[in-house]
Parts: sequence; C-alpha cells; structure tokens
Amino acid sequence: MRRSGRIADIYFRFSMAGRLALGVAACALTLGVVSPALADSRATVTTVLQSQLEMITQQKALNKCLAASPTRNTPCIRRNSLRLASMASRHIRMIEAVSDGTEAACVRTVARQQIGFLRIWRDGAQALYRNERKKARRLFVSSLKISNAQAKIQPQCFADILVGGG
Repeated sequence: MRRSGRIADIYFRFSMAGRLALGVAACALTLGVVSPALADSRATVTTVLQSQLEMITQQKALNKCLAASPTRNTPCIRRNSLRLASMASRHIRMIEAVSDGTEAACVRTVARQQIGFLRIWRDGAQALYRNERKKARRLFVSSLKISNAQAKIQPQCFADILVGGG
C-alpha cells in the first residue's frame, strides 16, 4: 500500500506533450529564434516557462522532505514549503507584471492558468507549512485540472510563439 505522504509527487504526472513543449521552448529561447513582432508574447512565454522550471525544482526539494517524513512536519518540510510559497508569490507578481494584454490569446490563456496554478500551490504550501496536510493535498490535487488544461494548449502555442510562427 502506498503512503500518501508524497504530496508534491502529483505535479510530475505531466503528459509527454508537456515535457516536449518545455524542451522545445527551452531550445528556442537558447537559440534566440524569435521574431521582434512577438516580443510581448515572448516575454510572457519566457516568464511562464521560468516559473514552471523553478516550480519543478522547488517541488523536487519538497518531495524529498516529504518522502523522509510522510506524516509529520520536519524543519525541512517547513523550510521548503515556505520557499515554495514565496517562490509562487514572486512568480505570480512577475507573470502579472509582464502580461499587458497584447500577447497572443493562447499565451494569455496559459499565463492566466499558470497564475491560478501558482496560487493553488502557494496556498497548499502554506497549508503544509501549518501542518494542514489534508487541505494541502486537496489543493495540490485540484491543481491537476489546470496542469492538464495547460498540457493541451501550451506545447503548440509556445512553440509557435518561440519560433516566430504565431
């Protein structure tokens, strides 16, 4: 029987398309193959991708702590959940700052979804910090709907924007 202590583990159930989109986007950003006309969309895409990559990194750290202590809060869990919450708040502000309404519709949609996703994870991390594990788990599981919706839109949208075709 599997223990439910590995809460952060649910985020890593991305579809292959989601992973592919992150790879394509990272390559396009590295190569700098973006049209100047898409600068607004590009900035938003870059911020969203940066947010997603940092989120995964922070979730891995939190997941290690949760695996070590599945039923009780430890200083490691408290520290990493607080880091995740502050990182989520910072990225919410960054995405809101870079989004000015002139982006492509699909980019705007993914950015709004990412903000919603980050708010849920921020609230879940704060609940985990307070040792409200059931609430945290409920919030983390509810974020899967947003993650699945992003996985449908983001790969094609971000690829089009980053290679200059959209």
